[in-house]
Amino acid sequence: MFELPEICDKRCNSDSCMKRKLIPPAVLLMLLAALTLGCQEHMTIKMSEAVPPVFTFQAGTFTHFKHLSFFIVMELAPGNEKIPAYESPPVKNKTLWWIFPEDSERSVYENLSEFTYGTVPSGWKQKTPEQGTPPALVEGKFYEAGGPQVEVPWAYMRFTIRNGKAVRVPMYREEFEE
Repeated sequence: MFELPEICDKRCNSDSCMKRKLIPPAVLLMLLAALTLGCQEHMTIKMSEAVPPVFTFQAGTFTHFKHLSFFIVMELAPGNEKIPAYESPPVKNKTLWWIFPEDSERSVYENLSEFTYGTVPSGWKQKTPEQGTPPALVEGKFYEAGGPQVEVPWAYMRFTIRNGKAVRVPMYREEFEE
């Protein structure tokens, strides 16, 4: 344990001064670990305004989960755009495009490609639609896109096409409340 030098106040003489001790190193390590976990970064998704949109992902040094086991774009059922994620019934939404990496190396953040809606990147395979390209995105409809929400919740988003541009819209409860 580390010790501070003796600290005396005006009410005591040097023989009766108290020694104050610093926090034990184990407690300091626990505080540092809590701070590190509290500042944990998440993999996030970004989208261009182009139609079809281009999706990219960002992750930092301290991002815990850096894999994207699939990428999906779904059309929201009418009315679901007003309901926060995890509260809307996903069975009513329609999967437009669903791709998977051909091997686990392709799913690692550092190896992720940009995803342009409807264009299967090298090293990925398309599950939906089984053949051909997905339907065009339609002005005024709402969509969700990203990786598995359970694994990478901040790498999932909602968007719409407005005035010929892809525009991000609220998805999580706290975004609706802003």
